[in-house]
Amino acid sequence: MDYLHGFLMDKFTERREVVGFRTSVIYQHAHNQVLEPLTP
Repeated sequence: MDYLHGFLMDKFTERREVVGFRTSVIYQHAHNQVLEPLTP
C-alpha cells in the first residue's frame, strides 16, 4: 500500500493542474465457513 501511495504522490504532485487527490483501496474477502464432507 505504501508503494502505491508513494507512486501516486510522485506522479501527481509533478503536475501543476493537479491540486489534490485521494486514494482508496476497497476489497472483499469471501469465506465459506461450512466445511463440505469429503467423498472417498
